[in-house]
Amino acid sequence: MLEGTEVRVELRGTRMPGARFMDRSAVRLGIQKNREVVDDIPGDSNSVVFIASLRVVRLKEGGNDFRGPYVFGNRGDRFLYLCWGERKNGKWEGFRRAKIKLAYAPTEVWEQAINAGCTVVGQLELTDAKGGPKCASLKPGEVMWSVAFPG
Repeated sequence: MLEGTEVRVELRGTRMPGARFMDRSAVRLGIQKNREVVDDIPGDSNSVVFIASLRVVRLKEGGNDFRGPYVFGNRGDRFLYLCWGERKNGKWEGFRRAKIKLAYAPTEVWEQAINAGCTVVGQLELTDAKGGPKCASLKPGEVMWSVAFPG
């Protein structure tokens, strides 16, 4: 039996940078699941919603840990990857990734989602200050975390 509580996370992205970047003309954005980039869409889309299912494990010493095929990093520093790249002959050729750190979502957001069986939502803009695809480890406040209650 798997430990932890299954929680759905929706990453809702706006302000996409476009399909052209440097020498690339067919830029796409996807979410990484295990070793694959999945659900990728064109970089000139208006917005995107990626859905990741993960397990939240309450630690004996306090706090949460996160597990599942979308989760990367070491305990205490878990994150989701959004990946920028192109599909060439069906193969993903990535050039940038953005780390969405799960610990930056307030504990009360995780607790509300677990207790009410709701979705955790991370809202973010996907274009950096220079107009390119947002990448690297996103800082606190770059993703706005909330709980989506039904109805």
